[in-house]
Amino acid sequence: MPNHRIAAWPLAAIALSGSLLLGNPGLARAQQAADAQGPLPVIGGETLIKGDYAKAVESLTAELEAQGISSDQRASLLNDRGVANWRVGNLNAALDDFNKAAAAFPELAAVYNNRGNLLLALQSPAEALRDFDRAVLLAPVYAAAYNNRAISEVQLDKLDAAIADFSKAAELAPNSPAPINGRGKVQLDLGHPYLALRDFSHAVAIEPGYRPGYRNRALARVSLHQYGVAIDDLTSALIIAPNDPGLLLTRGLAETGAQNYPAALADLDKLVAATPKSSQAFAERGHARALSGLFPEAMDDFAKAVELDPKNRDAYIYRAEANLANGQSELGLPDTERALKIDQRSASAYRVRARIEEALGRKQDATADFEQAAGFDPEDQAALDGLKRLGGKAPPAPEPVEGLQLSGWQVVKSAGKLMGRNDRMPDFLIPLEGAEGDAAQLTGWEERGPPFKGIGVLRYKGSQPVPGASGDAVELAAILDTVHKQVIGIEPFRSGDALTSWAWTEDGQLTVKGPDGVTSNFKLAEILTGQQARPANQAAASNQALAPAARRQSTAAAAPPPRKKKALTLFDLLFN
Repeated sequence: MPNHRIAAWPLAAIALSGSLLLGNPGLARAQQAADAQGPLPVIGGETLIKGDYAKAVESLTAELEAQGISSDQRASLLNDRGVANWRVGNLNAALDDFNKAAAAFPELAAVYNNRGNLLLALQSPAEALRDFDRAVLLAPVYAAAYNNRAISEVQLDKLDAAIADFSKAAELAPNSPAPINGRGKVQLDLGHPYLALRDFSHAVAIEPGYRPGYRNRALARVSLHQYGVAIDDLTSALIIAPNDPGLLLTRGLAETGAQNYPAALADLDKLVAATPKSSQAFAERGHARALSGLFPEAMDDFAKAVELDPKNRDAYIYRAEANLANGQSELGLPDTERALKIDQRSASAYRVRARIEEALGRKQDATADFEQAAGFDPEDQAALDGLKRLGGKAPPAPEPVEGLQLSGWQVVKSAGKLMGRNDRMPDFLIPLEGAEGDAAQLTGWEERGPPFKGIGVLRYKGSQPVPGASGDAVELAAILDTVHKQVIGIEPFRSGDALTSWAWTEDGQLTVKGPDGVTSNFKLAEILTGQQARPANQAAASNQALAPAARRQSTAAAAPPPRKKKALTLFDLLFN
């Protein structure tokens, strides 16, 4: 997808735990009031906890008819009935209950948290944000409210505020993976896959069975062409949920990127069976079939994909590419035209059209389209190879940012993104994630000795304070494998007066513990010797083997942070 938008957050991701989502602070107040004032049973509340929501509505309604209920008791009962009504699908009744609860006792924070959640479900993030503001004002240590406010801020494109709120929720609920996973998704949306990996890894360390963490970490790894480790993540998650559509789609994309087409087809067959109305599922299976040489079956899938969604850009690109591979180049041109009408900035569509034009002997047209493809995606190796083959104009070289230099390093701008570059390794560009504008100033460079010879740490100023520390000065550090020219990870180095703990051990391991409580472990000796797959760009052969849906994840990581909302696709919804 063009940008890794995360506007559509499923309700399952909203809760830090069932009790926080259900507003048990209200239940607790009702129970305390009952204990103090006499025999007022909380049958509804107990039933609500057990998950029998229809019975809970009946019980809570009966309790609300009792005499002598105080304002805070009434608010708690209405809050709980609102949750129960929501769970059984009575959204209007739920909203009415939350409104009445807020009127009865305006100081009950759980009411605003739950009404905010409902407003998010009703696609009213601005109104939800006001409720979450009220919840955290009333209860400054209400972790779920910070988490949920961050979700509303994401939908309103207030991504810096969302990072701060997810971080606060993670600080208040350090044993919950949800807020740190949410922060990772925002980092990925901003084009910071290494910082996102840091958060997703911490989420699955907190809860080893946490499916969203594995799925999102795999998505970040696919964006970096780390197909093998992405597949490992998804396999772990699929053991827990073998028919999860999002996991099957992601692993299918990763297997396709790794050119393991039989495995990709096995996952995509399951995906089609699980989601028979999904245009994207048929498109992805058709792509894997075409790459396997199963052209008639692939054409059936593409036809079904465009039948289900005539605006499925990927299906047209895949079909055009399949016709090219099958020796029917001219049949692919109309599909590339359709794809470009849907998305005028599609590097994949320009690249495939260029290859078709080249096959048809239209060198000038092919060169122009390869230039367009490389302009929209400077990392599209197939487009760059095409330009070299045809003698076209390559994209401009990275431009140095004047005045930002240190120890042979300089800051350059590539495709609108700030990168670190050293004259000794001119082709090794280091993404300066978390830095914007002049904040990308380089602050330090260290080359380690044995057993870490070949490892270097490049420090630079960041623009986002690390939660858990005081002061505004921020430094981030990129851990580099200078032997294989790979980025291993990006970690906070300093935030205000708080330094990150870096532990280098004699057996070649590095443990980094940040001020925000996130711990990262790197087996650097194994990476240097090749015993462990290097966690960086290891594309299988050519980018053209990777599905456009996954390629767009890679492009998002290389492009300037997207700030404008895009229409959501099924791919967005499955991955988020």
